[in-house]
Amino acid sequence: LRSISGVEHVSGNANYLLVHLDARGPEAKTVITRCRAENIFLRDVSPMGRDLGRHVLRTAVKDGKSNALIVDALERACAFDALARRWAS
Repeated sequence: LRSISGVEHVSGNANYLLVHLDARGPEAKTVITRCRAENIFLRDVSPMGRDLGRHVLRTAVKDGKSNALIVDALERACAFDALARRWAS
């Protein structure tokens, strides 16, 4: 996850990570929808409290291969808006 620009994760002792997306990019809901199209299932945590905001999602910690697929899908989902902004300018 560290390799994705605009993405920050919160470490913990649970089997999941909270992922904070750049507020200038897509909201968690959008990223989750894009990832689901690739059969990557993430969770929108915005309903869990206003303090988390609309740019936070949760992902499970799995085996290495599955984690790599999650990171790749997140990278594509987040980069989509950056590419669109570049094309528009």
